[in-house]
Amino acid sequence: FDEIGEVDYVSGAALAIKREVIDRIGLLDPNFFAYVEDVDWCYRAKKHGYKVVVSDAIVYHYGTVTWNSYKVKKGYMEQKNKLYFFVKHYSIHILPIYIIMWLKSIFFDLKRFAKHETTFQRISIMLKKTAGASKLNQNILKNFIIRVFTMPIALLYILYNSKKLLQNELRYL
Repeated sequence: FDEIGEVDYVSGAALAIKREVIDRIGLLDPNFFAYVEDVDWCYRAKKHGYKVVVSDAIVYHYGTVTWNSYKVKKGYMEQKNKLYFFVKHYSIHILPIYIIMWLKSIFFDLKRFAKHETTFQRISIMLKKTAGASKLNQNILKNFIIRVFTMPIALLYILYNSKKLLQNELRYL
């Protein structure tokens, strides 16, 4: 960001929050565990009248080695937590709309992949037919497959546990 300004959320890797805000909105919701918990926290802060802002500070986050070795679990956690966020803050009735949007994005991505129009595929074309390009295309396909197969599992989890999750979430609104 070139300027200081208000945003919807800040990545947890670069998030600083005042104690008074935590006292008012509560701690991170443990139902998220990893992924989207920062979005939820910022959303709750904004709901209580606080501003979420970015500055010109530079934060280096090099990622994690642990999650990268568990790609399926990571994909599942991302899908589950996105679904939980929407159910928590909007309603379980939003799930059909979310699923339709998700399916549209899958078909759009599939179409782009088939036409070699994804950003990573364009990069691999620039790399020509190197070993790196082949590995890049394999990773694109793996990540797509993970996304396709983890969503139904995450959806079943949310539907099965929705009553328990929604009762527990009252502490984290």
